[in-house]
Amino acid sequence: MMCQQRPTENSFKIEPTRISFSYLNQRKDSLRCTINTNETTYETEISEVLVPLMLMAREKINDETTYVNMWAENADSGGRNITITSLGINQL
Repeated sequence: MMCQQRPTENSFKIEPTRISFSYLNQRKDSLRCTINTNETTYETEISEVLVPLMLMAREKINDETTYVNMWAENADSGGRNITITSLGINQL
């Protein structure tokens, strides 16, 4: 079992089954990420720095040799909007 240390006190673990992306406006300067799990769907706005790692996570979700370690906090008290607090991609 991989290390699942909680990055912040309010963080919760996400086990993504699908990750998709969309732009919030026509200027394409704000990228929105939708993260599906078996239980629910989350949304978050992601920075340019996080885009390459999120793309890699999307590719590796169903790869049995890779573990996607994702933690988040709720931005709106239990709703769909989250903030990613930690994202790691580890080889098993």
